[in-house]
Amino acid sequence: MAKVTENDLKELKDLIIGNHQVLENRLTNIETRLTGVETRLTSVETQLTNVDTRLISVETHLTNVDTRLTSIEKVQTEVKEQLIGVDKQLVMVDTRLETWKPAIDKIPDLAEKVGELKNWRQFVIISITATISGVLGWFLRGGNTKP
Repeated sequence: MAKVTENDLKELKDLIIGNHQVLENRLTNIETRLTGVETRLTSVETQLTNVDTRLISVETHLTNVDTRLTSIEKVQTEVKEQLIGVDKQLVMVDTRLETWKPAIDKIPDLAEKVGELKNWRQFVIISITATISGVLGWFLRGGNTKP
């Protein structure tokens, strides 16, 4: 068996201490890298939280836009219904005008004939016509004195 000398022990001790130093340096390096990774993870988590907050804000805005669009669609439907009502009323007015057109076309002829009559006859015809028109208008309004 070989004798272990003090030099051998010292070399072994120096070798162990050297390896220990290398291991400590590597552990320190690993710890530094892990700290950097943890910092980056924290930064990523913060950014994800910000993104989540922004997404919630965007979702809220989209909900508001959807609500406004629904409201606009309702108003648009109401306007269309009102326009249909106006169109129906215009058709009724056109129909009435077409019905009255022959009578309206006769007004100039009647005015000319009335002009040919003597003054007292003109006055009597105009008075009778005005009275009949007034009474007829009163009945058409429903017999009320309210306009």
